Amino acid sequence: MAERGDSNPRDPSGPNGFQDRRLQPLGHLSIGPFLIFVAHFVATFSSFVASFRVQKGQIFQRHGAWHLRYRVNGKQVCQKLTDYNDEYRTLRSVRPLADEFAAIC
Repeated sequence: MAERGDSNPRDPSGPNGFQDRRLQPLGHLSIGPFLIFVAHFVATFSSFVASFRVQKGQIFQRHGAWHLRYRVNGKQVCQKLTDYNDEYRTLRSVRPLADEFAAIC
């Protein structure tokens, strides 16, 4: 009787060559220098944008008045904007005062 061998041959036609071929057209390039460049660009750009950022602060109502809380050199500062009255009842009505104050500072 003839031996039939394994019913599930492991390598019937020999190695297929995938070990010799690249997976993508340019293969696995070294991406380290590119990542360093991108990190430097992001850090420079974010500091550039931060220098032009306009601080809005937080507007809140307390003790019958509207206040603006913001930071100057890392220290929190609070400034009274106006008294609470019929003209300034909502946050939306007080926002122009806060924007005007922020433009001055």
